[in-house]
Amino acid sequence: MLPFRMIGLSGDWASVDTPAVRVHQIRVDAALRTAREFVRAQGCTNAPQLVAQAPAAPF
Repeated sequence: MLPFRMIGLSGDWASVDTPAVRVHQIRVDAALRTAREFVRAQGCTNAPQLVAQAPAAPF
């Protein structure tokens, strides 16, 4: 079995200043940045390919 990491992001969904769709997109972007940093820190030798930009949040 291959090792894996789960990236969990949480926080308050209610914001007067930021629409829910934007909050969700911020979290999706943060998950991708975290995945990139994890790959870099682990020194992966199989060159995993991560997307250049997070997909639009389906929210």
